Amino acid sequence: MRDELVITRSNLGQLASFVGVGALLMGGLGWLWAGWLSSYVQIALVIGIVGVALWVALTPREFIDFVSGRRARQGTVAVFSVLLFVGIVGMFYIFVERAVITLDMTEAGDFTLSAESRRVLASLDRDIRITGFYSPARVATRELDDQFFRQYEIESNGRITREYIDPVRQPAIATAFRAQDGDVFISFVNPDGTVDMNSVSYVPMIDRQERDMTLAISRLLATGTFSVYFDLSLGELDPGDMSSRGISIFTQLLQANGFNTQPLDLAQLAATNGQIPMDASAVIIARPQTEITPAMVRVLDDYLRRGGGLFLAADYPVTAIAEDSPFNDYLWNDWGMRVLDTVVVEEIATGPTPLDVVSAIIYDSDISASIDPEFDLDSRTQFRITRSIAIDDDPPVFNGSVIMSSPDSFGETDLDTLARTNDFGYDDGADIPGPLTLVGFSSNPETGGRVVVVGDSDFLTDGQIGSPSGNAYLSMNIIGWLTEYTQSVSFAPTAGVGNVPFIFVDTATLDRIVFGTLIVLPGVTLLLGLGVWFVRRRR
Repeated sequence: MRDELVITRSNLGQLASFVGVGALLMGGLGWLWAGWLSSYVQIALVIGIVGVALWVALTPREFIDFVSGRRARQGTVAVFSVLLFVGIVGMFYIFVERAVITLDMTEAGDFTLSAESRRVLASLDRDIRITGFYSPARVATRELDDQFFRQYEIESNGRITREYIDPVRQPAIATAFRAQDGDVFISFVNPDGTVDMNSVSYVPMIDRQERDMTLAISRLLATGTFSVYFDLSLGELDPGDMSSRGISIFTQLLQANGFNTQPLDLAQLAATNGQIPMDASAVIIARPQTEITPAMVRVLDDYLRRGGGLFLAADYPVTAIAEDSPFNDYLWNDWGMRVLDTVVVEEIATGPTPLDVVSAIIYDSDISASIDPEFDLDSRTQFRITRSIAIDDDPPVFNGSVIMSSPDSFGETDLDTLARTNDFGYDDGADIPGPLTLVGFSSNPETGGRVVVVGDSDFLTDGQIGSPSGNAYLSMNIIGWLTEYTQSVSFAPTAGVGNVPFIFVDTATLDRIVFGTLIVLPGVTLLLGLGVWFVRRRR
């Protein structure tokens, strides 16, 4: 007959010491890990305090012996040595995990910031905060983004910091940023360490890669540097009109990207021999309703000779900018392009009607950046009742086409019939066969002046700028090229991975690995040891 198991005060005290110290260790690690006293951390700390208290109450002499080290039991010391080792390694892991230590082990340096990004970061003159909003459901996205964001903190020598906010637990902060789950913002930081809310800028994380963040930082640094002037003296589209025929969304996009927007009275400047302001980075003439007079042409020419940028969005009917108008003659003589008295028709319609012309031929340039219908159909552009543009093959300056219609298109020249009956059809010898230029550009290397002409203005309006999205890309790219903003950040084409490789383990997975290695395995070992101890005591 086996001996009965006898549990003494010493046994209970030793068990309480193991549970108490283990729970305190787990609670302390949890507190350090989470950064706040969660309910689980509080429970662990309470269990730890109760366990240590029972240890002291049940076996005060053993507790004193353990603390003084004079008669510590060998088994207890071994157990506490394991717990101490787990605690030290766990704390070291937490420290390293939060210390923003990165190591790119790819041969091509796929996870090291490019020279272009480092150049932008070298120009920082104020501290910047990256603020990301991630709920628990977006932990994987947060860890993916963090792998890139932390590199900005390192390369900027701490001038860029990052902060992650749970919009579910902190809805007031999310509301202040107007943030949704997964949104990322950048902003300047005040001297007291708080976010400068006047500088908060949304980061469009298209590819969730380096390019998105570097461009956003560059836009933030350029805030207030560029000024875009909208002329309103010729009955143009109103930048403040929020109807489907206005261009308020285009204006808001400019402002969101750091451009100042100002009104301009070209007619008044022409009447008073005035000049377009020196700070004008670009001037926009969007669908003028009255003719641009020779006096206005002189004002524009003076501005372009000073290195300015002009964006003309023409349209049908042709009254304001007729093919033989003074302004069109100026464009042809000085810039090698002009707006023709034609309306482009796509015989094989790709838009809603043959008069809705979709970009068919796209030349690679800063103006056509991100417009790639073969990769993303929604990135195409669409013009409604657009005029074609003639490009001089022997121009006085550098010029060319950006977007053209398809070879199946033609330029309808019988505009009277089109206006009265909406009838159109190709007439050999009268109409112009395609492909036809829809967007043209010219630049003068000597003066720095730049001009972009589009045969349509509808693509700028609130009703069409986002449908398709290529309209928005084109409108912003035009301003970026005219102001030379797009040249301030230029990424060379690179071939690399688009997703995180398998060697990039997200923190959640790494935490589980660490938990299993540092907690579960030692815990199982301790339990097996206790089981062996109890079995031997029963013998």
